Amino acid sequence: MPLDIWTVASAAIGGILTGSFLLAGQWLQYWLQRRSAVRDRSDKAASALRALLLELRQLHLKSNQTSMLSLPDEIETELPRLNIKMQKYIGEVLDKSLRERLTRILEALNSTHAIAQWEGEYPQTAHLRLIEQGDEVLSAYGRHDKVPKEPDFLRNYMAAITEDYEEYKRTIEEHKKRRGKES
Repeated sequence: MPLDIWTVASAAIGGILTGSFLLAGQWLQYWLQRRSAVRDRSDKAASALRALLLELRQLHLKSNQTSMLSLPDEIETELPRLNIKMQKYIGEVLDKSLRERLTRILEALNSTHAIAQWEGEYPQTAHLRLIEQGDEVLSAYGRHDKVPKEPDFLRNYMAAITEDYEEYKRTIEEHKKRRGKES
C-alpha cells in the first residue's frame, strides 16, 4: 500500500501534538512540584520562627527578674543568637506582607529600650506583646488563615524606634558641631 502525503502529514502532526502535550504535562508537573517545595520550605521556616518566639517566651517565664525596667540577662545574652536565626527564617517566608511584618516585629524586639523611652512601655511588657503578636501572625499563616491586621501598638513602637534614631542622629550632629567649634 503506497503512502500518500496526507497519511505522512497526519502521522507527523499527530506525533508533534503528542510530544507537545507530553512536554507541557511534564513542565506543568515540574512547576507544581517546585511550587509545592517552595511553599513547604516557607511553612517550615514559619514553624521554626514560631518555635524561636516560643523559646523567647519561655526565657521570659523562666527568668527570676521581677523588675520590668529591663530585660532579663538570659534574654539579653540569647537575643543575638535568636536574631540571626529569625532573620534567616524570615527571609524564607513567601508572603511579602508577612515578611515585612515579621521584620518590624524583630526590629522592635531589638529596640525595647527605645520603646521604653519614647512610648513609656516597660521593655519586658513590650517584648511579651511583640512575641504574642509574632505568634498570632505565624499561627494564622500556618493555618492558612488571613493574617490579622497590624495592631496600633506595633505602629507606635516603630514610630518610637524612628524617633529614637532621629534623636541619635541629632545628638551626633550636635557633637560634630561642638567639636568643629573647639578646633
